Amino acid sequence: MSFLQDKIFDVTMTQFEYPGNIHAHIFVSWLHPFKEQRLVLVGSKGMLSFDDSSKEKEILFYNKRIDFVNGIPVKVEEPDEVIAYEKKAPLAEELTYFVEHLDKPVCIAGGESGYEVVKVLENVQRIISK
Repeated sequence: MSFLQDKIFDVTMTQFEYPGNIHAHIFVSWLHPFKEQRLVLVGSKGMLSFDDSSKEKEILFYNKRIDFVNGIPVKVEEPDEVIAYEKKAPLAEELTYFVEHLDKPVCIAGGESGYEVVKVLENVQRIISK
């Protein structure tokens, strides 16, 4: 949606469908009153949440799900967990990795994954430019 300037999108909602009944969406807004960078993964055994804009930067596991007992859905709600991880500055880690691998092969992500990202971005751009 372009609210402020023609052909410059202030708000987008991009939805993805992948094999195996996997769905994702990305919501981006320059106008939204809350500045957050949140990743939420919903699975059959629970949910993970990470908010990079929060001070704590915790990874939370919400141990909530629906189990089926004799074909009847039963709500399962167990205590949530904070998942411990080493909290480092992502850009600093990326730069360190880059410097350490100037004369070695890069193992994290190669050209193929970069190509896939660019394909998705180009497809989204093509759709919103209609």
